[in-house]
Amino acid sequence: HEMLLGFQADLSGLSGDIRQLQDQSRSLAVQVDNRRDAEEGLRLFLERIVVPPNLAHVICRGEVDELFLECVKDLEEKYAY
Repeated sequence: HEMLLGFQADLSGLSGDIRQLQDQSRSLAVQVDNRRDAEEGLRLFLERIVVPPNLAHVICRGEVDELFLECVKDLEEKYAY
């Protein structure tokens, strides 16, 4: 009888440990999702505001032609953001 009570206590302790691990797992999953969402938002924001080197080169050193006008338009769109 004592052996069964000890076994039951052990199972109860393990059950609590499993619940605690499940809670930690859920918490970590939420943190991962939040970081992914933040990373995606930051990536999209940076894509909108960063001036690529080739765009800067065409505007600063390139000839004033159709490509130049396209690059200026792209730059204006970035600054409008």
